[in-house]
Amino acid sequence: MCMITSLGTVCKVASDCDDDYRFECSKDNICVCKENFEILNNSTCLPKLGKACWNNEKCFTENALCVDSKCQCKLGYKAALNGTCIDSMLGKSCEIDMDCDDLNHLRCSDHKVCICQIYHVTQISSCFSLLYRFCDNDIRCKVNNSICIDNLCQCRNGYVADSPSICLPSPLGRNCTSDFDCEKELYAECSNAGICVCNENHVMKNESRCEPFLGGRCYDNESCKIDNSACIENKCQCNLGFMNTDKYRCLPCGYIFNISLNTLYFNNRMHMLLILASLGKFCQDSFDCDNIWHMKCSSNICICKDNHSIVNFASCMPLLGAICMFQDSCASNNSICVDHECQCLPTFERVSKDHCVPTKLGNQCKTYSDCGEVKHTKCSDDHECVCAENHIIVNKATCLPLLDGFCTNDSLCFVKNSVCINNACHCQDGYDPLSHNQCIAHVF
Repeated sequence: MCMITSLGTVCKVASDCDDDYRFECSKDNICVCKENFEILNNSTCLPKLGKACWNNEKCFTENALCVDSKCQCKLGYKAALNGTCIDSMLGKSCEIDMDCDDLNHLRCSDHKVCICQIYHVTQISSCFSLLYRFCDNDIRCKVNNSICIDNLCQCRNGYVADSPSICLPSPLGRNCTSDFDCEKELYAECSNAGICVCNENHVMKNESRCEPFLGGRCYDNESCKIDNSACIENKCQCNLGFMNTDKYRCLPCGYIFNISLNTLYFNNRMHMLLILASLGKFCQDSFDCDNIWHMKCSSNICICKDNHSIVNFASCMPLLGAICMFQDSCASNNSICVDHECQCLPTFERVSKDHCVPTKLGNQCKTYSDCGEVKHTKCSDDHECVCAENHIIVNKATCLPLLDGFCTNDSLCFVKNSVCINNACHCQDGYDPLSHNQCIAHVF
């Protein structure tokens, strides 16, 4: 039996339409597709390119797939300005690199043909990344047992890189008879018990690799994970202006010794003169504060830059919305660095620039107060936390106002071409409401 949909039928409210996820009741009391959907075969509505989708839901645009909860062009295709997915330039003629699509990792070869960039491989009209090359999702990483971490293809937990194209099982925890058996992992050795372990001043992370503490051997600054440390003479050491109180922390010298900026102190352990600078100390310009990342000079005092917070008296870390570099470099609890911006973890909601709280959307409830941590929610008749009337769920974690919904500023209004007027979302000048979630250009 064919399923009959209600597109084009008469309605009074959205619930009259068979699929209120995709359909809505228009101003003319007709069931139509919502703004981010397109009608297909006069029977259903599918999400547009770049819009939210669920799991393996089909997307409206040809050659698009639902990836990471968003309709995206599949591998070998790229998004065009008209909202379609067009074939990539791989194998096409070119004169210079700019003729090829850099976003898809292409370059112009000596034979004037677009080919994959170095450390990328070709498969099914697409270029896939090898290890330590840029990626935006796991699909881009071609090497077996590799995934996308911090926008780089890296071996997954339990595996280590043997070359740019091979991830081998980590030797850590495996039986060995000599250090040679453990050499696939840097900084590993064969213990007296005949098991591969991390050597002195290194610790095992993710069951696959050894990372150095202070004093541990390193080859570049990225290897040293302790705040305010760097790779100096192939050893992880505290930056200029900092000292280690143990092998886990680098604290500002002024914090340790309580002495003023521009005092010279000779540290026998590091064999260098330290120019002391720390948070809260005197400065003449921001150059005096450069020893700590994200610090500036304000009113002759070294403080954290805007949108950054002091952590452990030793470092300034970015708050929510601020630029970040590494996955775990954000100051707020339950936050993570995504696309170089500090954001709340999935299932958490931002309530301020330094606080992420668990979302309660979808949780069971008895009263309104059970849903109170997420704004604009209510306890439904089915005893479930849902968005209040005139609000819509976004990213499964927050509720934003539709037309006539409560707001405090324009950025909160979810509907395109709407603004916040007298604490309610309305269509901006030149637009009229077509429904509670759509503003259309005024027809004169």
